[in-house]
Amino acid sequence: MRDRWFRRSVVAAWLLLFAMGSLAVASSWDRLVVDLVSAPLPSRLEAPALAQAPSAGERAVAEARRLLESGRPTEAMSALLAVKPEEPVYPFSLQLREEARKALTRVVP
Repeated sequence: MRDRWFRRSVVAAWLLLFAMGSLAVASSWDRLVVDLVSAPLPSRLEAPALAQAPSAGERAVAEARRLLESGRPTEAMSALLAVKPEEPVYPFSLQLREEARKALTRVVP
């Protein structure tokens, strides 16, 4: 007898929950369809993240590039020593070091 009332109350609770969910979906069906069909809009408008300040490694590579272009490879090599291997610009610093070495061998016979 007790199990029968428990089963009936569980079934009634599930039916009530299902009916409330169906009613909620039915009442907002048109808005849901319109939202699904319309084109998505950005949630917020922000400026691109390009305005970040350059890191120390990026500044060192830029300084070394400027020094190489002005014909001062020794100073460029010393500027490139500030770039650490864990920085993203490290491969570029290696390329610039090679360019500076080539420039030094051209200057010094």
